[in-house]
Amino acid sequence: MKWMTIFFLFISFNLHAVEDLKNGPMLGAGKMKGVSIWLQTKVSATVYLKYRKLGTSKYSSSEKITTEKKTAFVAQFDLSLLEPNTTYEYEIYQNRKKLKHDFPLTFTTQKLWQWRTDPPDFSLAIGSCLFINEKKYDRPGNTYGGEYFILDSIADKKPNLMLWLGDNVYFREVEYDSKAGMFHRYTHSRDIPEMKRLLRTVHNYAIWDDHDYGPNDTDKSYVHKNDALEAFKLFWANPNYAQGQKNAGIYGQFQWSDIDFFLLDDRYYRDANGIEHREKDYFGKKQIDWLINALKRSQAPFKVIASGGQVLSPAKVYENYANYEKERSKLLSILEKEKISGVVFLSGDRHHTVITKIPRGKKSYPLYDITVSPLTSGSFPLRKSEQHSYQIKKTIVSERNFAILSFSGERENRVLHIADYNSKGEKLWDYKITASELSYK
Repeated sequence: MKWMTIFFLFISFNLHAVEDLKNGPMLGAGKMKGVSIWLQTKVSATVYLKYRKLGTSKYSSSEKITTEKKTAFVAQFDLSLLEPNTTYEYEIYQNRKKLKHDFPLTFTTQKLWQWRTDPPDFSLAIGSCLFINEKKYDRPGNTYGGEYFILDSIADKKPNLMLWLGDNVYFREVEYDSKAGMFHRYTHSRDIPEMKRLLRTVHNYAIWDDHDYGPNDTDKSYVHKNDALEAFKLFWANPNYAQGQKNAGIYGQFQWSDIDFFLLDDRYYRDANGIEHREKDYFGKKQIDWLINALKRSQAPFKVIASGGQVLSPAKVYENYANYEKERSKLLSILEKEKISGVVFLSGDRHHTVITKIPRGKKSYPLYDITVSPLTSGSFPLRKSEQHSYQIKKTIVSERNFAILSFSGERENRVLHIADYNSKGEKLWDYKITASELSYK
């Protein structure tokens, strides 16, 4: 019986993993003519990819990368000069040896639709708070993480991409002051069978919050924040970071179909929550200036802004943006004065799920904040101190869950459909927002 169990565990593992890799491959940013592919080797090795259009015989080769301990044995390939709306298959070579796998390694580039067709429909998975247990470093008592199969439930929905909304790993106390410790935490969290298919088949983008930045409730004073920044950049293949500025946090932007996504950094510039003697920063002036300029330039029917913490909740509890009242009021005022249409916020952190809908003036439109949490960490009921009249009651969830956002419709009539699911992939609720609702009269 014991040998039978070992056999099935072996088969299960090999259905999810590429032999001889530690972790990956993971699809990162996807473009019309390019894609990022991430992987991690067990030891230092020279790796490269061969790729071709599906159904053809001619391969192209990527650059060769030698992985190193100082960068966690990570390699990221940024393939370019691809054809839009084309499916490619690829192979992974390590030290000239073709690695084995029991599943297709493929990706499809985005479609060139502008001036030709309506924008393509697509779906986006979102979630936050991923805790993967490691007994020797976890706090004593009951395990905090669980139901890892939620990751397979997400993959089963076949979204085009996944946006991880922060607390994507949980640094432990022994890792706060060590870059190597941070590398270990990411490596350990990626190294579970349930993670493999989701990373391999879905384009992955991410922002952070406190637990994948540093200690609980950490702010800009964290002396190891640039180590955390280096770890984040190594393990996530986002298309850009802070407009290329050195040591400037993780904020950035990408487009999928006709929708623009703005990824915010709620940690790198943030003042301590308890500061009282002056106006305090949350996103900070530099980042907000960038955001407003990027929003004004965007022609997207939905402008999706992702933040680790809740933006719209008026409850001044925990680390909500409401605790940074002056900056929050200023940001919301600028959005209205500049008449920026189509804004929708996404957030995580709170270990429960809820949509917050804030009404504004008669000539304006309501703002939405879609909070989705947790994935595998502990869930908590909505506390009385966090309850307010702007919450859409049917969307409150106090269990492990994820959401799928589907964007569909003709170019002038785009619709956002939100569906929330429990860890087994069973639908809990759905909600619809039309682009026409998010425009100025």
